[in-house]
Amino acid sequence: MNVNAVTVRTQLRRSHRRMRIAYGRTCTVKANCSLLCAITRAAQGINTETKRLRTIQKPNLCEQSVDACVRGRKMVPPDAVRLTTLSELTIPLRRQARTNALAESAVWLAWSDADAIWFVTGTISLELSRERGRPVLQMRVYNRDGALDEALTCMNTTANVWERISVH
Repeated sequence: MNVNAVTVRTQLRRSHRRMRIAYGRTCTVKANCSLLCAITRAAQGINTETKRLRTIQKPNLCEQSVDACVRGRKMVPPDAVRLTTLSELTIPLRRQARTNALAESAVWLAWSDADAIWFVTGTISLELSRERGRPVLQMRVYNRDGALDEALTCMNTTANVWERISVH
């Protein structure tokens, strides 16, 4: 908390009315403090949007989104089998999975069909989701040797379809 916030908080302690401000903090305000109230409401709106976006960024929701995108865009054959453990992956893909596990809010999914393996890493981009107003996935697709085949960004449309988008 900066010096100005401490000063304002100290000066306003006389009032018994408390108000929530951004990020769950509270401070005491006077009844006629309309500018502070307006700023507080704006900060709460931003905080609410960030919380909503962070919720979709959680691993389970991110995993479901990546799975829905991959299957919806037909990036793997319909009869491909989902691989769920590291032991089912090739050694280069295990390295990718471990590297990906260090990244914040990133997930990996893999499918196998005969000799082919599709290994997909994905994360939901808060910045792009905020900008577009819809969930946006950033994904990378690797082959069985761990080589990058494709990097793509997809957005969930209002029709609940994942479309590839270009990002500048």
